[in-house]
Amino acid sequence: ALGHVSIELMDLETNLVVKSSATHEDIVMSSVLALLKGLNQIMKKKTI
Repeated sequence: ALGHVSIELMDLETNLVVKSSATHEDIVMSSVLALLKGLNQIMKKKTI
């Protein structure tokens, strides 16, 4: 079985909202991967 997680993150400085998702065999790992993907999206948009 696979665990799938979808999250929305908001940068409080810029009010930028990003959506991220991840799938993994472990639901906790899915959550961590989704969070990291979302944070990377925010950081990528801040450096441009």
